Amino acid sequence: MSSKPVIGTCNICGAYGSLTFEHVPPRSTFNSNEARLYPYGEWLLLENTGRGRYDQQQRGSGYYALCETCNTVRGNQWYVPEYRDWVWAGAEIVLALKEQPPPPDTIIRVPLHGVRPALFAKQMVMMLLALNKPEVAASFLELQEYVCEREAVGLPSRFRLFLSLLNVEVARYGGLYHAFNVFTGAGFGATDLLYPPFAYTLTIDEEAPEPRAGEITWFTTLAPDDMRDVELRLPYNVTVMPPDELPPALG
Repeated sequence: MSSKPVIGTCNICGAYGSLTFEHVPPRSTFNSNEARLYPYGEWLLLENTGRGRYDQQQRGSGYYALCETCNTVRGNQWYVPEYRDWVWAGAEIVLALKEQPPPPDTIIRVPLHGVRPALFAKQMVMMLLALNKPEVAASFLELQEYVCEREAVGLPSRFRLFLSLLNVEVARYGGLYHAFNVFTGAGFGATDLLYPPFAYTLTIDEEAPEPRAGEITWFTTLAPDDMRDVELRLPYNVTVMPPDELPPALG
C-alpha cells in the first residue's frame, strides 16, 4: 500500500482527486494473495518464449485507479456482491473440469438460478474500465454511464461482451488495443481480463459480428434487479482474441 496519497483521475468517472487501491478482480473473488499480472504483450512473450515481464503485487492484483465513490459505492456496494456469487459458482465448475478435462473446443453449459445478470455485466465493464486509462471511459461515455448510473440499461450495438471459463496459471490484462477478425481481417477495438475462473472481453466496433459462444451482451438489456434463471454456453480455456499475434496498442 502506498504511504502517500495517490492523486489522479479516476479511470471510470473521471473525477480528479485521491485515488483508492482497487482490486481487479475484487479481493473477495480469490484476489487477496501475491499475484503476478502480465500485460497483454508480455503474456504473449511468455507464451512464445517462456519469458515475460510482470507486475509483482503482494496483496492481489489491483491499481490506484478509482475514486472512493467508484470503489466503495459503485463497486463494492452495488455490483460486487452479485459478481462474487458468479465467480464462486464458476470456480466450482472449473475445479470439476480440472479433475475431468473436457475435449478441446467443448462448450460448457453453465446453469445459474436466481441471478441478476445486469449487475454482473456492470461489474465486468467496471473492471475493464479500471484496467484502462481515464481517456477510455471519457471516449466511450456510454460505458461510463452504464457503470456510474446503477439503473442505466442498455449499451449501443457497437459494444459486445464475452465470457468464458478459464483454468490457467497466469493472469493477463489487456488495455484497449486493436484486434482483428481472423476470417475477414476487419479490425476492431478490444480490452480483456483473464483471471480464473473467467475470461472477460469487451469488443468495440466489431463489423458484421457473428454469433458465438460466450456472448453475454444481452445482459445489458436487463434492469439491475431483474432476477433470472440463465443457462450460459461458455467456451473453456478459449478467449475471443487470437493468442498468436500482438495487436498494436491504441492511442
